Amino acid sequence: MAQGLQPQEFRSSRRRLFGLAAGLAAGSGSVLAGACGGVNVTPSSGEQAASCRGTLEFISPWNVGSTTGDGLNLLGQDFAATHPGCRAELLFVAGGNDAILEKLVATIAGGAQPPVALVPAQQTPLWIAKGVIQPLDTWAKRDKVTKELFFDGYWPQMVVSGKLWRLPFNIDVNFPWFLNKRTLRAAGQNPEQVPATIDALDALAVRLTRGGSGAHEQLGFVPWQLYGHINSLQSWAYAFGGEFYDPAKDRVIANHPKTVEALEWMVGWAKRLGGFAAVEAELQALGGWNTAFAQGRIAMAAQTSSAVPNLRSINSAVEVAGGLFPAAKGVKPGEATWLSGRGIGVVSGIKDPESAWAFVKWVGADKEGTLSAVNRIAATPGLKGSPGLAVLEKDPELKPFVDALRVAKHNPPGAIMPINVWAGDRGTRVREALEEKRPAREALEEVTRTAQVELDAERARQKQ
Repeated sequence: MAQGLQPQEFRSSRRRLFGLAAGLAAGSGSVLAGACGGVNVTPSSGEQAASCRGTLEFISPWNVGSTTGDGLNLLGQDFAATHPGCRAELLFVAGGNDAILEKLVATIAGGAQPPVALVPAQQTPLWIAKGVIQPLDTWAKRDKVTKELFFDGYWPQMVVSGKLWRLPFNIDVNFPWFLNKRTLRAAGQNPEQVPATIDALDALAVRLTRGGSGAHEQLGFVPWQLYGHINSLQSWAYAFGGEFYDPAKDRVIANHPKTVEALEWMVGWAKRLGGFAAVEAELQALGGWNTAFAQGRIAMAAQTSSAVPNLRSINSAVEVAGGLFPAAKGVKPGEATWLSGRGIGVVSGIKDPESAWAFVKWVGADKEGTLSAVNRIAATPGLKGSPGLAVLEKDPELKPFVDALRVAKHNPPGAIMPINVWAGDRGTRVREALEEKRPAREALEEVTRTAQVELDAERARQKQ
């Protein structure tokens, strides 16, 4: 512990270092703290080490007063109730993942870092490269926290370069495929039958699309509006059998033939609907694609688990049915689903990692802890034996997310490589293809070339 500071004074000092206002001790969850700064300490072998001690502060991009922030505050209380002598307090940091990463780098340098972080899936390799989290292998081996406990599709982003860096906390399941049931009934289609293949999706979308360019009464779907054109391309690329990264060769392969095919298919639909710009103008007039879906102006769309309940705030009468994401020949329904969200890991350079590990293990690999996360923030756990999964499955609108989690096969590029494939203007290349300003293959060739240059530079930096 820093010389001359009592425990409460140290925690207050750390708040100031993170630029936090007074009174934010009940924020919500992205970094947990409790031990004082210091060097990495590995646990003793043999029997389980001592339980958690003292106060654990965890930093969050969600503030108290938000649904997630309040839920995370309750999660901290649940942890304290099952770990006598240990408290969990929550702190808020504005600015999102990048801001939290910067704060961690700075506080590690100053020896005032918090011990645990909720690590964003799509920045895990970057956080590893920045040295802000440490491997969990020693603790996991001792406590028998093994691969078999977790969903197969999520494991590759937990283990990077052969080391375990984080456990699951709240998985984003991207995506199940949803139908607006009213639009299906009106078209004489089964409102519960989600298309399983790309061919079936194409055929159904044609039946559900009414009107002409710039004046559609209803759109069957909009293939580039799965939470933005990059998320959309990732989903359709996986559905077609494409990839973005080859870990065996450490090569960017955004120009994979099936990824090119997926983008060309998206461009084909843009043409069929009257052009990218015309459809975007229609959606803007309707208040956005998700509002259009809730109101029945779009018949089919991807959804996140947090978005589905919010559809009723747009249209109280909306009815939806969800199922596995469609797939092209050679890919099974739902396999295109890619997993992101937030995991949880131990921050580098701390003196008491046992207390940090106690929280990490409870949240990510304990039946009671994962159930608490489901009850408090509707988190999707990565622990296959979590009783929280049964809670989610009881809700017919959340069950598709559990079904998709069980069969998901993919991790986004940022979860398994230390650069952002879409950084700079590379994401713009995809939009330009959709706007027919350049061929799909050419756009993805440029993304591949420039991203590989960046990846090579990062690998060289890591060797220095």
